[in-house]
Amino acid sequence: MLYHAAMIFMMVEINPRTQTEIFAAAVLFVLSAIINALIFGQFAVLTEVWGRKAQEFQDRFDGANSAMQHLDLETEVESQVRLFITGTHWLKSQQ
Repeated sequence: MLYHAAMIFMMVEINPRTQTEIFAAAVLFVLSAIINALIFGQFAVLTEVWGRKAQEFQDRFDGANSAMQHLDLETEVESQVRLFITGTHWLKSQQ
């Protein structure tokens, strides 16, 4: 699509000359714009979902840290709990 757009907009060697070619190029541009919008929309949705999952993990991790701080756990137990939380998070995200 980029090659096609560059050829049409930059008026280089290949450009539409007849009314039929101009109409076909216009239709192709509209279809290309729709396809590009769909692709970028999917990327936006995937980025938002990824950010939401990261935020949920951070909220859970902060809650566990504050609970461990209020329970006055030993540092060894706290580090094991943090390791468990991060390990299970990465395992769940790979499913």
